[in-house]
Amino acid sequence: MMGSTWTPRIRRGDCAPRQSPYQRLSQWMLDISGDRGVLKDIIREGAGELVTPDASVLVKYSGYLEHMDKPFDSNCLRKTRLMKLGEDITLWGMELGLLSMRRGELARFLFKPTYAYGTLGCPPLIPRDATVLFEIELLDFLDSAESDKFCALSSVQQDQFPLQKVLKVAATEREFGNYLFRQNRFYDAKVRYKRGKTEQKVCVKLALLHQKLCIAVPIRSVLRSRLTCIEHHCVFSLLFSFLWDVRKYQALLLLRRRSAPPEEQHLVEAAKLLVLLNLSFTYLKLERPTTALRYGEQALIIDRKNAKALFRCGQACLLMTEYQKARDFLVRAQKEQPFNHDINNELKKLASYYRDYTDKEKEMCHRMFAPCDNGSTGLWIYLSLSHGYMTAFFSDFVLLCATSIGFSK
Repeated sequence: MMGSTWTPRIRRGDCAPRQSPYQRLSQWMLDISGDRGVLKDIIREGAGELVTPDASVLVKYSGYLEHMDKPFDSNCLRKTRLMKLGEDITLWGMELGLLSMRRGELARFLFKPTYAYGTLGCPPLIPRDATVLFEIELLDFLDSAESDKFCALSSVQQDQFPLQKVLKVAATEREFGNYLFRQNRFYDAKVRYKRGKTEQKVCVKLALLHQKLCIAVPIRSVLRSRLTCIEHHCVFSLLFSFLWDVRKYQALLLLRRRSAPPEEQHLVEAAKLLVLLNLSFTYLKLERPTTALRYGEQALIIDRKNAKALFRCGQACLLMTEYQKARDFLVRAQKEQPFNHDINNELKKLASYYRDYTDKEKEMCHRMFAPCDNGSTGLWIYLSLSHGYMTAFFSDFVLLCATSIGFSK
C-alpha cells in the first residue's frame, strides 16, 4: 500500500548470508537500465501503452532508505499534480522507471546512487552512496510532445501543419484543461491568459497587473521561467489554474487561426465547439457569467440547436438575474432534450428564483408606494398594474415547471 510501512518480500533459499535487505531484494528484480542501476518489481500490472518520453505523468510515490520504516519522501498525502518528464522529474532512475510503466501500474524500484542522489547524497536526509527504493503508482499520463513541438513553431509554420495534427494538438490541450478542471484548480484563479492572433505572445492578467510573455518555447516552460516576474501573493498557488486557462485559450485560438478546405472545415468547427462549451462551463464555476454567456453564444453560432450550449447560456443568464433570457435559453434547451433532468431542474430553480425576486420586489413596492395620509390612489393603481404584470409573467414559469415535472416522470 502506498505510503505505508514497507517490508521487503524475501524468497527463501535464494539469498546469500550477510546480505543487506536491498541486496537480497535486487537478486530477483528486473534490470531496466542495462547496468543494474535501476531494478524493477511489478506489484500490479497496468494497461495500455507505455509512457512516452515527452509525457506529463500523474503519479503517487514513496521513497525509502534502507533499514528505514518510514518514507523519506512521499506525495501520497498531497494532491497529485502533473509532472513533465525531463523537467519536473529530477531523479534519473525515476524517469527511466516511469518510461517502463503503463496506466494503473504499481511497481517497486531500486535506484543505485548513479540514478538517484549520487555519491554525495543529499545530507542530512540522504547519506552518501545511498541506494533508495521507490514505490510508484502511475495514475495517468498525457503525451504532449506534438503539442509542445507545435507551440514552438512560428505562426507561418503552424499554418503549414497538417489539419489532422492541428486537431490532435487541440485535443491534447483540451485534455490538459480537462485534467486541471477535474482537479478543481479553477476555484481560486484570478488570472486570464490570452494569446495574440498576430503576435506570438501570451497576456497574463492578474487583477490590474498585465505581464506579456513570449511563447517561442513550450508554454509551460515559459510560465515556469517567467512567473517570478509577476509579483502577487497567490501566483504560485494558482499555477495550475493558470495552466488550465492557457491550455483552453491555446486550443481555441489555434483552431480559430486555422484555415481548412471547405470539406474539412466541419472538423475544425467540431473541435472548436468542445472547447467553447468547456470554457463556458468553467467561467460559470469561476462565477463569471458574462464571459460564460459569451462563450456559450459563440458555441451556438456553430450549432444553434446544441442543447448543452443553450443550457450553459441559460445558467449564465440566471446568475446575472436576467430571468427572461434565462427562460428563453432553457426552454430552447428543453425543446432539444425534453427528458434532460439537468435542464428541467434548472427551469425549476429559475421559477423558484423568480418567485423570490417578485416577492422582494412586491415588498419593496409596498414600502415605496404606501398610501399617504391624504389618501392618494394613483400609486396604488401603478402598484396593481406592476403586480399584475409580474403575476402573469410568473404564471409562465409555473406552467413550465409543471411541464418539466411531467417530462421527468
